[in-house]
Amino acid sequence: MMIFGSQATDFSQWWLTFSEFYGEANTHPEGFNKTPYKWKKLGQAADFFGYDWGTEHAHDSLADAKATMFVYRNLTEFADYLNNADYLNN
Repeated sequence: MMIFGSQATDFSQWWLTFSEFYGEANTHPEGFNKTPYKWKKLGQAADFFGYDWGTEHAHDSLADAKATMFVYRNLTEFADYLNNADYLNN
């Protein structure tokens, strides 16, 4: 079972992966986000993984880029862990 493929570089694909991982149901699937999971904001995802904003603030382009990379790295590391977990291979 592949949780998150290393080939998935499209932003929306890995953001959907985080939303699925987070697990909050989308109560309005007929709207813009037609997926089963509610998309989360960058700040929510960064906080989930314990990102330290320091003196920077969300919506600053550099701060957002750093937070995005932090979330991406944590999500891929977690996915790699799940993909290699022994219980998935039984």
